[in-house]
Amino acid sequence: MMAQGFMQGDKGETMTRGTHGYLTRRGLVGAGLALTLVGAGGAAGTARAQDGSETFTIVGAGQPDVEAAMRRFAQGMEDYTRGRTRITVDASALDGASVLARVQKGEVLMGWVPLAEVAHLVPELAPLTAPYLFADPGKAIELLAPTVLGPLLNAEFRKQGLEPLTYLDGGGLRLAGTGDPALGDAQGQQVTIRPGELRALAFEALGFAPVEGAVKPGEPPSTPLAEMGAGDIAALRERSTGLRMAKAPHAQDIVVLLANREGFNGLLLDIQETSKVRLEEVAAAQRAAAVQADAEALAGFADAGGEVVETPDAARQDARAKVKAAVSEALKDVDNPSILRTVLAYAG
Repeated sequence: MMAQGFMQGDKGETMTRGTHGYLTRRGLVGAGLALTLVGAGGAAGTARAQDGSETFTIVGAGQPDVEAAMRRFAQGMEDYTRGRTRITVDASALDGASVLARVQKGEVLMGWVPLAEVAHLVPELAPLTAPYLFADPGKAIELLAPTVLGPLLNAEFRKQGLEPLTYLDGGGLRLAGTGDPALGDAQGQQVTIRPGELRALAFEALGFAPVEGAVKPGEPPSTPLAEMGAGDIAALRERSTGLRMAKAPHAQDIVVLLANREGFNGLLLDIQETSKVRLEEVAAAQRAAAVQADAEALAGFADAGGEVVETPDAARQDARAKVKAAVSEALKDVDNPSILRTVLAYAG
């Protein structure tokens, strides 16, 4: 059985119930990418030379678009600080869960992970990743803006000893495979989904049998349907014939860049402030590019012989109602119900 919901622990910890029992919001970390700052003599995970320069390495587990954004950030920081900040980018990390755990412990400074995989830390964020909840999934990331819920949600991360630095757009997620991606025959149908307990709960509410896993690059999914992002779709292009894909995304793959709060505050003040500014510039460009990449991947799938399927409005509305009910029940005991009400209202 997949996830069943969220509850409160003995010490006010939010707990999630999954295949291995109850897990505290501090105890479970999701897979993702990490910004590893290695060394000694500076803040946690950094190396500071006698001249005040900071040296660290950005490590990730794939996601070429995020890697490219981090490389632009690294080069921009080195140029702007005239070499006082030296950053190496390495996207070969394999285990994002252990890396995020190291960020929390202060062994490394920063890490970026899909928002769905840190929802156990801030359950109020979880609805932003739920499939079929938002009428326009692309609007979910708008709630993270400084003028909307960003400050409130960031404060929740800080309670966990983490400093949220920026949010990136992993693109829209769509159902694709040999099955019906238009929700016409969900009952009992297996679907491979991205990690995330609330995501699994939502698919169960729609009648699917979710299986958490990843689609092999360039390979059709092993289950009748699978959640696929723009990168998955682009890699599948040459093998699109005979496959069907939903035209509209059902969720947005939002990525959050987090730092160990104590370690980040230990950086030289000008490096802190410059990093924040440069990261937001890089993230804004990345989010804009993600929209274009999403459209190009969908067009390429159709050009290569894949069938793009429209989901009827009635089916989407029915799915949204079921998911909203499941999300409301699962998160009824969150610490900040006002945030949850705002997210659900914004979803439409």
